Amino acid sequence: MVPACNEAPNLPELLRRLEAALRGAVASFEVVVVDDGSTDDTRAVLAGLANLYPGLRWVCLSRNFGKESAIVAGLKAAHGDRIAVIDGDLQHPPEVLPEMLRLLDETHSDQVVGVRSRAGESTARRRLSRAY
Repeated sequence: MVPACNEAPNLPELLRRLEAALRGAVASFEVVVVDDGSTDDTRAVLAGLANLYPGLRWVCLSRNFGKESAIVAGLKAAHGDRIAVIDGDLQHPPEVLPEMLRLLDETHSDQVVGVRSRAGESTARRRLSRAY
């Protein structure tokens, strides 16, 4: 499930990477993208990508309600037994999803949460992120 606002440039690469990551990891999957009131070409890009990715579904909100509301809309629209939420800006690498699914299954947990590694970032960047 992908909340997206003005992510038109990122969506082709995101869907390509999601499809590649999930193709061998699960028997079937859908990708639900929630357009949270984008003012760019996000809707047109989604319509074009639907021809390439049969598992792509999208929900278009009438205006920008915020990421949390977009996530709720996506969770309601999703049909799967397991749902992953990933940002549309590619800051979260789709390639970690198979490992997260494996951990979910092996540990019989209700959820698995990824934590971003700050290794390699400057001290100033880490402090600014922590302060934020």
